[in-house]
Amino acid sequence: LLIFNNYRSYVTIEFINYYNYYRILLIVLPSYLTYTLQPLNIVLFKLLF
Repeated sequence: LLIFNNYRSYVTIEFINYYNYYRILLIVLPSYLTYTLQPLNIVLFKLLF
């Protein structure tokens, strides 16, 4: 599972094909909703340290 914002430079055909090939689920949020990912970043990265 990969969650990211819809920044134009991230989304290319090669990018989509790569993740489809490895069967990784992509969830693309509109770029103006990046702030909604902040709590997720804080919780997940805190677990790593």
